[in-house]
Amino acid sequence: MKNKTFTFLNLAGFAVGFAVCIIIMIFAYKEYSTDSSFANGDNIYRFVDEKTKSVAIDSEVATQLQKFSDVKLATSVFRASFSSEGFREFLLDTETGNNIETQQPFIVTDNNFFPMFGIKTLLSKAEQPFANEKSIVLTRSVAMRLFGKVEVLDKTIKKEDAFFTVSAVVEDMPENSSINGGFFIHTKNPDYEVAVSNTKDGRFYPQDIYVFLNEDADVKNFTSILNANFPKNKSLTKSVYLQPFRDIYMSKPLEEDYNRTANKSLIWIFITIAALNLKIRGFGLLTEHCVVRFERIILQKLALLSSLPLLLLC
Repeated sequence: MKNKTFTFLNLAGFAVGFAVCIIIMIFAYKEYSTDSSFANGDNIYRFVDEKTKSVAIDSEVATQLQKFSDVKLATSVFRASFSSEGFREFLLDTETGNNIETQQPFIVTDNNFFPMFGIKTLLSKAEQPFANEKSIVLTRSVAMRLFGKVEVLDKTIKKEDAFFTVSAVVEDMPENSSINGGFFIHTKNPDYEVAVSNTKDGRFYPQDIYVFLNEDADVKNFTSILNANFPKNKSLTKSVYLQPFRDIYMSKPLEEDYNRTANKSLIWIFITIAALNLKIRGFGLLTEHCVVRFERIILQKLALLSSLPLLLLC
């Protein structure tokens, strides 16, 4: 009875521990597979200023990169998340007065963003998601929350003191992404300027610069040619290195980096706990097996010894 109880407790502990390990492994897998849903991810790179180690570069640089033969697409991106700083943000349907609190960051970018990251357009009033600089592009989930439907082209939305016209609805970005957002505002919107910097050379919008390179592009060679002919800009960036998009989430955050990043220390702590748990539980089962086997051997020996007097009498 004692051995059965010992075995049950060991098996129950092992089962619980194994379940915890599975949960931890799923969490770790999800973390390490962040940004893997983007089909073009292997060929997308972000510029990092070699001197300042910052990703905040004049957005106009993106408009001057198509002259390089290795560049398929280039875009500038600012992922804004003011709610994370304690500010509550709302979108208002000016027709009905319905408003929602934004639950995700929003992205300031241009039309090249959508094909670069493979974001599917569901509805659009023009060939590209942004019909003009004052339009706004909603994801499916935001359109459903605010209007209860996705057929919302030409609807007017108010955000703070700025008014936007919905020009497109796109599919939601992958949740498991370092760059996801709920809606999109054009970089050059004159009524809603985000992250503007002023220098002696004038005003500019410091943003992340992404390039989508040809599959056969030599990244090292492209970087060398780029830096030798780097576009003139107001952020005074003279040379950059290229950070692979799929490496961003697991990398240490850079200067003025607003992408989501992983807590690698926490991930490894969880993995270590899982490994130790399996080792301890496995040792417990092995110990229990050895104890049971030892007891059987002792009982066999005692039975043999108890039968010796009878054998002698015979």
